[in-house]
Amino acid sequence: MSPVHEAGLLERLARSVIANASAGREAASVGPFVALVDRVSASPWASLAVPAPGTPAGTGWEAELPALEAHFSARSRALRFEFLEDLFPTLGPALERAGWPLASRDPLFACSPPELVPAAPVPGLSLEPLDAGSPDDLVDLFLGVQHESFEPGKTRASSAGEREQLRSRIRIGVLRCLLARLDGVPAGAGSTLPAAGVAEAAGIGTLTRFRARGIGSAVTARLAADLFTTGTETAWLTAGSVLAARIYQRLGFRPLGAFQRNYSR
Repeated sequence: MSPVHEAGLLERLARSVIANASAGREAASVGPFVALVDRVSASPWASLAVPAPGTPAGTGWEAELPALEAHFSARSRALRFEFLEDLFPTLGPALERAGWPLASRDPLFACSPPELVPAAPVPGLSLEPLDAGSPDDLVDLFLGVQHESFEPGKTRASSAGEREQLRSRIRIGVLRCLLARLDGVPAGAGSTLPAAGVAEAAGIGTLTRFRARGIGSAVTARLAADLFTTGTETAWLTAGSVLAARIYQRLGFRPLGAFQRNYSR
């Protein structure tokens, strides 16, 4: 794909993040940022700020930070930033000058329907989609597995509001969730966030004791395949490690040569 086409794809990805995250969150313009505040969950990952699409490169980001911090503080939510550095190359340095540490810088990968490669079969593996009618125990199980996959040894009970929020987002079509079981035992989970023909695959994780068995590959491939059967043109994701990047590339996800930055305190 040419650099011009890749740049156009990055613009679509950035806009899709806002479109998807706005569903079920309070969205507000604060200077050159879009503040996306989760009304239900106080998790530090639930709310975020992103640069508004089309913001000029010469924008004085630092001058706008106090108003943005006040916006999140007034709602008792932690502020974090998430953006594509290739579209907003001056934002990262501005945040760092203002004392915001870089939490992660992850490469982007994308896949179209013809590029997807099926995952190798995993004996004993079952993949269970959640829906708007999923019972509390299944929603709790999904959220718990997803949380522990990224924070091993730490359990977290979901609230009634979080369970209903998940079902609501599934109901309106901005969230799809998949729970993996190995020989009937919960082992992994993953989600996709569809928006206008583009969808991010996120929160794909495997519990520590089930890793290196192909479960993450199977979850990723199934999530992407389900997206493509319902009209999604491009599935994309970020890789948090070299190992994850290799897994995604084996499934047909191509590196975009671009990076997503996350800043949090």
